[in-house]
Amino acid sequence: MAPKDKDRAQKRMAMEFCIQQGILPYMEVPVVEEVQFQRTPIYITDLDVLGLTLSWNGTIHRTLFDCKTSKDSPINRAIWSTGIVEHSSLDEAYVILKRSALPTHKVTAEEKDIYLFDADGFEQFMKFHGFEPTITTSYLSDLVALDSAQDFIRANPVFSASYEWAVQRSPLERDSARAIRSLLAKLLEISGELDPIKPAHRYLLAEIVAAFCLHLQVAVSRLIRMVGASSDKAYLEEVTKYYLWGGYNNFQAKKKMSQLVLQLEDEEFALPAWSSFIKLIGILIPSVNSLRRVPVAARTLGLRSLSGVVEEYEKYTNRLVLGDRKVSYVYMQVMRYLQEATGFPRPFISAFDEDIEGLGKINGLRGST
Repeated sequence: MAPKDKDRAQKRMAMEFCIQQGILPYMEVPVVEEVQFQRTPIYITDLDVLGLTLSWNGTIHRTLFDCKTSKDSPINRAIWSTGIVEHSSLDEAYVILKRSALPTHKVTAEEKDIYLFDADGFEQFMKFHGFEPTITTSYLSDLVALDSAQDFIRANPVFSASYEWAVQRSPLERDSARAIRSLLAKLLEISGELDPIKPAHRYLLAEIVAAFCLHLQVAVSRLIRMVGASSDKAYLEEVTKYYLWGGYNNFQAKKKMSQLVLQLEDEEFALPAWSSFIKLIGILIPSVNSLRRVPVAARTLGLRSLSGVVEEYEKYTNRLVLGDRKVSYVYMQVMRYLQEATGFPRPFISAFDEDIEGLGKINGLRGST
């Protein structure tokens, strides 16, 4: 986001609203058609702020915050937002405008789960719900830190594809099995380029881990329902394998194609470090409630690495990471699996471990990993 973006204040306020509500915010998420007819993807539009609510049952509730300071007609913007919500399979939209909408238009829009506000009205709405719209409480709503992240990616195009999947595509991805496979592939591509000494590289890895956990919590929740009360590890492995590849028939077809083209053995057609992945699933099943809190914690710690410690954000970060001791434990377990699977430098593990320990010391607590 350009520093002179005229909608910048509204976007920060929407991001802060998400954080204070426990919603995971992403800024300027591009909407891209699945089928493209040219090498460079064509964007339909971008979503100013996309908020993800991770439910206890593994589902993701997606909320658009459309921020406009131009003099658009409120009802026309509501109609536009309705189209984007439907096209992108979102659940609702909050439209923050310069002009106030008529009550009749607000009622009409709300029939489609579109909520119209002017900027002053949205600020008042936040206050009514006990939130302070003028305060930035988190690294996630610090626009300078987010600008810094985008500057890093622009200056290092080797990381563009992995960043795009983690931060731009992952929030809208509906197929969590595909997301898990794709994020592993993208991390494999850049693992040799990552340097744990560089804060920006730690930030990028944290974003990939966050996206991986975002879709892993969907997968684990579904596996819990599919496997039921069975404690048979072989059955869990079989169900996991077929889930990740879109069912038995898809798995067999893709395996045969890979064996014909790449001459793979049976055990090679699986996720990297497959046995460790199955062990990870076994750890995550009883910790699924903590797993769904990892994406926001991982993204927060990543931006903290990038921007350096900001004292006023530490209270929120401490509560987020150390409030539930299992969050940091699950985060590091996922990190260790990804290191084994992709081979990024092992010092990243100790660097993230030290970040969590340092957070605990700053705030008079010690995290358990």
